[in-house]
Amino acid sequence: MLSVYTLRIGLGADIAAYTFTAFALGSLLGAVPLGILSDKVGRLPVLSGCAAVGLACALVMPGVTSSPTAYLMLIALWGACAGALYAVGLAMVGDHFSGQALISANAAFGTVYAAAALLGPLINGTAMQLWDPHGVLVSCALIFAAFLLISALVVLRQSGPSADNREVRG
Repeated sequence: MLSVYTLRIGLGADIAAYTFTAFALGSLLGAVPLGILSDKVGRLPVLSGCAAVGLACALVMPGVTSSPTAYLMLIALWGACAGALYAVGLAMVGDHFSGQALISANAAFGTVYAAAALLGPLINGTAMQLWDPHGVLVSCALIFAAFLLISALVVLRQSGPSADNREVRG
């Protein structure tokens, strides 16, 4: 959808063609360092940080469209954050489950990811029709904000007086 967005804001087909590469490159190059960071400082802080940066990218993107280089760099950063949500989320599953429970949790995680991959373009396309041309940014900002909200709720639950942080082991 970023290629369509790029065309709609008038950056041209050449820049639109680079958006997928920039996003994928950011995702690939960000996976290992962000994974290592999550090993050192914890999964939830990295997940929250990536959601916050992803939200910020969606909010500032309209302001950088006058510079194709800055635009593509921001898309690469966005790709790194979006890719880390998957990688760090999957690592969190591995941290909390083992044995048969890990198999079930991994299958559930994969199913939710596949459903999001299927529904995401539909939601983003609808958002682009409703709020042309920035609808894709609105829907993505809402998704990153939801990740932040969920992260905050997890932190509150973990710090509550009746928090039960036992891991599910199978």
